[in-house]
Amino acid sequence: GSGRMLIGKDARRPVPIASTTKVMSAIVFLESKPNLDERVTVDSEAANQIGSIMGIGAGEQISLRSLLEGSLLVSGNDAIYAIAQHSGGVPTFVERMNQKAHELGLVDTTLYDPAGLEDRGVSSAVDLALMFRYALTFDEFRRIMLLPEATVMSSTDQYRLTNSNRLVRGDAPLYFPDTLGGKTGFTPDAGHCLVSAAERDGHVLIAAVLASDDTATDGSAREARRLLEWTFEHTTWK
Repeated sequence: GSGRMLIGKDARRPVPIASTTKVMSAIVFLESKPNLDERVTVDSEAANQIGSIMGIGAGEQISLRSLLEGSLLVSGNDAIYAIAQHSGGVPTFVERMNQKAHELGLVDTTLYDPAGLEDRGVSSAVDLALMFRYALTFDEFRRIMLLPEATVMSSTDQYRLTNSNRLVRGDAPLYFPDTLGGKTGFTPDAGHCLVSAAERDGHVLIAAVLASDDTATDGSAREARRLLEWTFEHTTWK
């Protein structure tokens, strides 16, 4: 919570960060103080995004809150593109993401799209942890991060969103009761990524796992949980 690094390995190495990019997208969006109840119409560019998606179709109307939940819970690339398009267009939105990274002193971070599909977009474990620390200052971000699942409605359909972060879901083997939530990511080049926070006795720790050599889908969650648990047990706060 102080921003101090307690444990690190290659912690300043810039690497692809996949959908953990959406942490910065959420920051930029929430800093614009949007009306989250506003309903927007999804266009074909957003609806046709590849990878992890909500599944929303072109022409559907849906609230910005539902799109943000879809972006963070199921890592919906369609949802975050719809948000970026509504927030001044994708190029302007990405420019704001990089400007915010500069303002936060994230010297290892350069981003190229709002979803994290572009592997030229890089950050380091330190930068990502600091990014997540800042994102936790937004109440709406914290609320969504802790949802095991959510159901949202568009003008034509209903979507059930299950949180991709295994540390949040009480029915998952890696459930971590102290968690404050986290954001997952995966591309073949980035591997399985996770930035996650937890709080115990009023103290907050953040674990950022990038470029893992564990190819199992739960590898980053296992490592993040191990880091958080070990560090809580071996850290003394004054």
